[in-house]
Amino acid sequence: MRRISIIVLVALGAVLSMVSCNTLRKPKHADSRYLKSWIFRTCIGNDYRKSLVEDFGASDYNFSTPPRTLKEACLAYLFNLSSGWSDYYWNKSAKECKTHILEAADNLIRIDDYDDRYDQIHNIFCQDPDQTRSTLSNMVDRFFGALEIVAELEVHIINWKLNEDALAETYTGYLVEYEIGEGFYVLLDLIENNDDDRYQWKIMYSGNSLIELQQSYE
Repeated sequence: MRRISIIVLVALGAVLSMVSCNTLRKPKHADSRYLKSWIFRTCIGNDYRKSLVEDFGASDYNFSTPPRTLKEACLAYLFNLSSGWSDYYWNKSAKECKTHILEAADNLIRIDDYDDRYDQIHNIFCQDPDQTRSTLSNMVDRFFGALEIVAELEVHIINWKLNEDALAETYTGYLVEYEIGEGFYVLLDLIENNDDDRYQWKIMYSGNSLIELQQSYE
């Protein structure tokens, strides 16, 4: 009886040890608000981006008429940046995206050669460039804050595993699968430093097929 008890205790200890090791090696940043927000902004399409801007500014502007106030002009400007070269304003860090948006607004104020859809926006922005920059800066901060909340609701981890090709004494690699909303999938190659909070990542797959996602492992 005593021998059986010892065997059971040893086995239980081994299981607890494995659970502990797996817990310790779980990715620390995969579920972070910052990373999920970046994944969300990077992977959604232009139509969804436009709808997010419309939802954000719905109480102040209906987006179907030319803007008349500075607030409306800023909202219309963000809406227009949701297409064309929109990745430049969406798939960096929130700080970098804001910098690019404000720089583009400064350029719009300074030049006369621009797309027709910016005509009224240009006229309003030029009335008071300093106030334009201040209003737009505050709006961008609030907008990206709102996007973080949406990302928390829309982006979910569905699976993760250690990346056997990215394991070392100083860092640990993971392959993390996410689902955005229902039916859009992302595979992220995530590497975390073991001794500090620094980490890096890249997207291995994004699309509507779980089969294609699994094929990305090959």
